[in-house]
Amino acid sequence: MEPTVKASARHTIHVTADTWRIRLSASAHSHPNDAYARRATAISAIGSVLIDVPLQGERISESPAYDGQINADWNAEVTGTDVNIARDIISRLAAVPDVQVDGPWWSLSDSLAAEAAVEALQGAADTARNTAAAIAESLGGQLGALLYATTDTHSSTPIPARAEMMAAKASIPPRTLDLELAPSDIEVTKEIAVTFEFLAG
Repeated sequence: MEPTVKASARHTIHVTADTWRIRLSASAHSHPNDAYARRATAISAIGSVLIDVPLQGERISESPAYDGQINADWNAEVTGTDVNIARDIISRLAAVPDVQVDGPWWSLSDSLAAEAAVEALQGAADTARNTAAAIAESLGGQLGALLYATTDTHSSTPIPARAEMMAAKASIPPRTLDLELAPSDIEVTKEIAVTFEFLAG
């Protein structure tokens, strides 16, 4: 069996997110007719803010409550890349009754995630190779060909904020929050384990 040198390394980079996701909900607890009307009003207010923003995963439901009333619910998600649009959605819906906003969740687009993965992997690979070379040199030899390599990826996404909406309705809700909103940094970590031939000196 030929002698080998093994080494592993981890490299983390921080990348500013370029994509946001917001979850919108309309929920009313009341007698059926009132609950349906309140939900419809909340959905209408949400729609007036999202004129050019498509909804995703829209769901609507009703369920009986323990007190003989009903829960009338609706929820959907919106995503985008323009921070100003996210800020406008949150600030305008922050005072609408029966509406709740969760988010934003920040993430990397596919293209940016791929670029970040390459950068993190290069950093991990450089460190692993340098470590392996140092081991080989300390043993009086040098590295030969790369025989084997395995990689792993990790990323972390910041926990989103939550806003509870309770106030008067408007046909197009006014901005009620002076919101400072900036993309979060996403950690992208690559791990690599390498095995090289060991060439004795």
